[in-house]
Amino acid sequence: MDSPVAASQKPARKPRSWAYVLGGLSAALLIVTAVIGVLVAQDKIWIHMIPRGQVVASYAGTLGMNHIDVYQDGKRVCVDTYSQSEFDRPEQYCFQVETPITKDDISVTWLHYFGPRHTVEPQSKYAAVAEVKIKSGDKTVFEKPISFVEKGIAVLEKVMKSPG
Repeated sequence: MDSPVAASQKPARKPRSWAYVLGGLSAALLIVTAVIGVLVAQDKIWIHMIPRGQVVASYAGTLGMNHIDVYQDGKRVCVDTYSQSEFDRPEQYCFQVETPITKDDISVTWLHYFGPRHTVEPQSKYAAVAEVKIKSGDKTVFEKPISFVEKGIAVLEKVMKSPG
């Protein structure tokens, strides 16, 4: 027969293994949720990374919000475009050249985005597109219109395609 003292003294509890399992499952669920969230929202995350090389030229438009920087690292040239606007998606275009380029080889024309496409002053509030042209020697090696409102256009297209 057990004495009243022995009955009141229970052995020390060992940590329950289910607590560790529950903690591990919670951590795993958190990680899986974070990974799925990043994959689903991947098109909403844009990171601006500056390319290697020396800055050949820098241009700013729309009250200093929109930027075009041209870098050269050996024979590699990168056109880096970015904006402080939430409607922009930073982009880079890199290509190879045979001869070094200078600022004189680069021309940037700022354009009005909505309505007729005509040139505007770089600091105009309507300068949402820039045509960039780069020559290396006598050859045009890059010619592209650069938009600074890609996300805004995507939203408009989505609204236009939605039924009703």
